[in-house]
Amino acid sequence: MKISSIIVLFLAILFGSAETVLGDGLGFVDSGGVFTVVQAPGASSTSLTGINNNGQVVGTASTSAGGFSFVDTGGVFTTINVPGSFQTNATGINDMGQVVGYFTTSTGYYGFLDSGGVITQTSFPGSNLTFLWGINDAGQIVGDALDSSGNSVAFVESGGVYTTIQAPGAFPGSTDAFGINNSGQVSGYYDNRSGSQGFIDTGGVFTTVNTPGASGVTNVYGINDSGQVVGFSGNGSFGCPGFIDTGGIFTTVCDPSSPPGQVTTPFGINDSGQVVGTVNTPEPSSLMLLALGLVTLGVMVLRAR
Repeated sequence: MKISSIIVLFLAILFGSAETVLGDGLGFVDSGGVFTVVQAPGASSTSLTGINNNGQVVGTASTSAGGFSFVDTGGVFTTINVPGSFQTNATGINDMGQVVGYFTTSTGYYGFLDSGGVITQTSFPGSNLTFLWGINDAGQIVGDALDSSGNSVAFVESGGVYTTIQAPGAFPGSTDAFGINNSGQVSGYYDNRSGSQGFIDTGGVFTTVNTPGASGVTNVYGINDSGQVVGFSGNGSFGCPGFIDTGGIFTTVCDPSSPPGQVTTPFGINDSGQVVGTVNTPEPSSLMLLALGLVTLGVMVLRAR
């Protein structure tokens, strides 16, 4: 398996099962600095990954019996489950309520589109490892996949046509696409010799997003129609590494009422500036496992250069 393959799978595990890395978590909606906790009914851990302009939120939750995905509409939770799958992870939602995500079976990871309860498999051609992260109102979808040759690719899917994305100067296979707005701007990040760099792709013109003081890590996730993006940075603020970037002005996303040591990570933003994400309490043993995994990835990247 190539290094790009391992990175894509690692990202999927991190998004789909964040509680195994960072401990039990709570979802949050940040409305102008006012944080509202979201916990799915009966769940021990909830992660929110997307929000539309109607305030509908998508995410994944864990219970003692297993995990499930959902749409939260004003406190009413609707479960999403791809028939025959081991696990379903909902990641993005548009203003029509269409939901994208990925699911697992015995043969791999596959993308899906849920339109009013009608679920359609939407995967990169020839791939058994596809992850869908975002969808806009035109039905354009962004995601990551391994192609039939085992190469990692980021893509935009529009009407069944897949267009791959490669950030200039990025290591081959290191570009990840996570968000798309109604103008077709794509947000994500890539790796180069300086570390992890965020980007906004506007019709093939890439704008780099780097948080001030970031120690080689800026990961960009969601984007709204104003071009605001949210993400995670390595700026030395362990509890509050999340940010909103508004035209180069960076604002920290952090719940002031959170106990010390909790990590706030934003994943999605709508046109009103509402941000969704997850607050987790790190578990020492899990952090050691995560650190070991990151070190291993780092060594493999160096060998691949």
